[in-house]
Amino acid sequence: FNACNNLSCWETYGAPLIAQVPVLVTETGTDTCDSVWWNSFLNWLDTHQTSYQAWTWDTWGGSCPVLSLITDYSGTPTTNGQIFKNHLALLP
Repeated sequence: FNACNNLSCWETYGAPLIAQVPVLVTETGTDTCDSVWWNSFLNWLDTHQTSYQAWTWDTWGGSCPVLSLITDYSGTPTTNGQIFKNHLALLP
């Protein structure tokens, strides 16, 4: 759902920018619940010491195209929410 969605593109366009200025990636996520892709992207951002925010802490629905992280305001994670939670839990 984004033209720059692979390591080659991130290295070609993202890395040079990140080397020059602070970057905050906003509204990140995966509309297919693809944990392999999303973890690859988040790991790449972590390696490049780049901040990010997931889209979105809201209860708009549990399906993957919606990108919500929670199903209720108690914090019950959607599939995307669990992917993001698991990634953050592994950070030092």
